Amino acid sequence: MPSTFSGLSVASSALAAQRRAIEATGHNIANVNTPGYSRQRVDLAAIDGSSIALHAGSHYQAGGVDVAAQTRIVDQFLVNRVNTERAALGLADERQLTLERLELAFAEPGEFGLSSELQQFWSAWDSAALTPEDEAARAALLQRGAAVAGRFQSLSHEFDEMQGDVIQRARATVTDINGIAHQLADLNIAISAATDSGTVPNDLLDQRDQLVRTLSEHVGVTARTDNNGLLSVSIGGAAVVAAGRVNEVSLDTSNPGGVVLRVSNSPVPLRPTGGRIEGLLQSTNVLIPEHQARIDALAVQLADVVNGQHQQGQDLDGNAAGNFFAATGARDFALDPSVLGRPRAIGLAAAGAGAFDGSNAVAMAELAGLAGGPDDAYRALIAELGVSAQTANQRLTLQESLTTQFDAQREAVSGVSIDEEMSNLVAFQQAYDASARFLTAIDEMIERLINGTGSVGR
Repeated sequence: MPSTFSGLSVASSALAAQRRAIEATGHNIANVNTPGYSRQRVDLAAIDGSSIALHAGSHYQAGGVDVAAQTRIVDQFLVNRVNTERAALGLADERQLTLERLELAFAEPGEFGLSSELQQFWSAWDSAALTPEDEAARAALLQRGAAVAGRFQSLSHEFDEMQGDVIQRARATVTDINGIAHQLADLNIAISAATDSGTVPNDLLDQRDQLVRTLSEHVGVTARTDNNGLLSVSIGGAAVVAAGRVNEVSLDTSNPGGVVLRVSNSPVPLRPTGGRIEGLLQSTNVLIPEHQARIDALAVQLADVVNGQHQQGQDLDGNAAGNFFAATGARDFALDPSVLGRPRAIGLAAAGAGAFDGSNAVAMAELAGLAGGPDDAYRALIAELGVSAQTANQRLTLQESLTTQFDAQREAVSGVSIDEEMSNLVAFQQAYDASARFLTAIDEMIERLINGTGSVGR
């Protein structure tokens, strides 16, 4: 039959198991506000009494309870989905930021925008046509032309500043990516060492998952865990973290096809999917150059249209008018040297019409309504930018909602609920008290057995 002493083993295992459960509950409560913490659960399992050496017969003997595992409550599908949504959020945020800054650069609608400058420029031709012999009106026209040229140059300068800022931020993002990659490699080593020593590395796993979430905001990654619990991270199919090794990424600004991301010792550019770095690469390679090219084309078109009409007139001295603007793009858009500082050289009159004629100036002013002309092209550019910016804003709002939704779902599964933990704490505490009372009962039985056996009749 089972030995009375076997109860000590049962009681001892119960005390140890309930104490472990209480400690795990306390750990959960302590980390209720810790970012990235996943609640832990102590899984208890009955000890098979038949395997206990104290069992000396064929009767069943209870073996007590043991801690089978201390488990992190994690839904890997939600973890992966959160990482994906965070990468999409980083991309949407950077794209929206660039388009917003482009809108601010154009400053439309507003008194400082190019549209206002063009309107005043065309109006100045109308005003000059009323008094073509007045050099003051001609000087005012030159000032309006210089203002248009200055606005084009200012836009080009702002685009250059945006490019420099985006590349600088991309470099900082790459530095963050490499820093997180090294932290992940260090955690891989620490997790492996803890596992080999028999320690449960749940908190280290939480830290690693939190780093992957942060990394996902910077760049879309693919994260996989092998059978040994070691994490590997790849970007665009290229391994960045493998066990304790790191292949750093770098930003290549000398690539003829645009700024690219490369992994160390590889000539093949990475193609990140999502994250801030993709948004920054899209900004520097597509969005900003595209609008720079559009404004350059507009500058050349305006110069060609104005010069073509200007050459049909004659200046105040009866000479054939030359070019009014000189431009190969927005960056060098300026008044032509033939009229710069020379109001009399402006061709307000039609050829052979005399100094008091302003018909060429009137014809010039009418170019403001030219179908497919510079004003039309500029309005189309601003309209397209407005639509793109609005779409980016809507996309960002939607992505923020999706990310928040999946974050909440992950938190619902892995987060700590104070009410639930307090309920568990009470249950484990009562079980611990009962186990202690059971141990006391066994102790009293053994004391009675030892002190009372053989004492009959004494």
